[in-house]
Amino acid sequence: MAAPSYTEDLTDITLAESVTGWAALGGGASGLAIGVDYAMEGTYCVDKQITAAEKGHIFDNGSTITPGASEHFWVWVFLATPGQADTRQNRGLTVAIGTATTAYNKFHVEGKETYGAIARVARCYPIRYVATSNASHPYRTLVGSPGANPQWFGALSNITGTVKSSNLGVDAIRRGTGAYLTAGELISAGDGTDNPGTFDGFAAVDNVSTARWGILTSFGGGIFELQGRFVVGQNNAGTATLARFKDSNKTILLVDTFHSQTDFTQFIFDHASTRVEWTNINITALGTINPGKFIVNANNSTLIISGGTYTGIGITTLRSNSSFTGTTWRSTDQITLNGATMTGCTVDSNTAASAVVAATPAGAELVTGTTFISDGTGNGLEIGGTATDITLSDLIFTGYSGTSTNAAVFVNIGSGVVNLNISGGTDITGNVRTAGATVNVISAVSVTFDKMKDNSEVRVYLTGTATEVAGIEDATAGSVDNRSFTWSAAPTTVVDYVIHNFLSGSTIYKSIRVNGYTAPTAAATIDVQQQLDRNAT
Repeated sequence: MAAPSYTEDLTDITLAESVTGWAALGGGASGLAIGVDYAMEGTYCVDKQITAAEKGHIFDNGSTITPGASEHFWVWVFLATPGQADTRQNRGLTVAIGTATTAYNKFHVEGKETYGAIARVARCYPIRYVATSNASHPYRTLVGSPGANPQWFGALSNITGTVKSSNLGVDAIRRGTGAYLTAGELISAGDGTDNPGTFDGFAAVDNVSTARWGILTSFGGGIFELQGRFVVGQNNAGTATLARFKDSNKTILLVDTFHSQTDFTQFIFDHASTRVEWTNINITALGTINPGKFIVNANNSTLIISGGTYTGIGITTLRSNSSFTGTTWRSTDQITLNGATMTGCTVDSNTAASAVVAATPAGAELVTGTTFISDGTGNGLEIGGTATDITLSDLIFTGYSGTSTNAAVFVNIGSGVVNLNISGGTDITGNVRTAGATVNVISAVSVTFDKMKDNSEVRVYLTGTATEVAGIEDATAGSVDNRSFTWSAAPTTVVDYVIHNFLSGSTIYKSIRVNGYTAPTAAATIDVQQQLDRNAT
């Protein structure tokens, strides 16, 4: 049994276990101390008293750091007097990063108004360093002229009242991107064991007092807060490595990290043999600066997702081994399928030009029983590739006006003829946009064979061919000896149908074959009259 491995790629800059290398900002160097009162991880943190002033402290790494492409600096800060802090705009709490004690950038992270909203005075703040200011949210204030590669890291607070003791603590400072999960086992993967990775498993490792990372924080009751990468199937060196992950009934809140890259927080799935099974996993972005992404890499991990609601997140990029059933995307960015299957899902108020993108007509047919709800902008389902006939099954479109930018279906194919067969769901005649191809919307009709005996097999073929339109081995809908089977085809489609009933040991009925039946223009029911086959033995 391979136990799951929970790791991260965070490199220590300082663990703040002594005052060595620390300097005061704004005066009061003699006030720097180490203590246990505000320690957020390890034994100590470096703290300082700030009263009726803006002051803080900062650590000298000893050399400059050139951040990697996706690297952020993770800084733990504790402010014991949040009610005495100024507003975020007025630098109630700032993370200081720069190239000298006289040249650094203040990244505004909290104010008395934000502390009231989150009720937490200790946090790990991921910062993507830039050496520029910003006069509006997210606010940044320069001191001097810091360079591009920082060396000094710390925090300041602008305190408006009188404070009697130490109130600002800075603890561990690290650099990196986030969490990396590998190994683990699933019975459903065929190996006979079951010890998968879980959100609780990673959070338990992340939240030990001796080495707290601040990536995934548990609030109890199945609720977690995530910032940074959450990578399943890749080690912390970036190498795709097999992983198994299985969880259910969890809510993941994506922190709106103001001073990060917009794609800082991501769920990433890698390695061809990685298998992920989620049931009712909810993902909610808490803001728009870093809304998060959901990415299946080209190695095409297997994702079996049932239920769950994704709210406000950025792009979703899936692959052909991704299967979603009953999942809702609400107010999210674009969903790119790349051959993924969506069954019984809901896509509501998507913010992209097209909500769901299928690269090919065959890929579009893998979206079934799904509801698309428009808020008045953007297309519903976009279909690319080469012109060919398509059947869309049981898709519901609500709120689409049929304009060039708000159509239920956008056939993004430049030439050729596309017969768009609609089987169940919404008739989208007049609600289709095309990039140049001729699109014929053909609403399919349903035909029901009724009053069949038990053990009846049904096959429907395009006339004169072996191409099956529909079929069932044993019609079980209905009641005893009153079975039914419903199939659909475009009006005027000509088919041959066969009904067999031959089961050894049971009553046997003569086969029925009808050639050249033309599908009607409206739903129809055919009462089947099967006769005993007295010659059968």
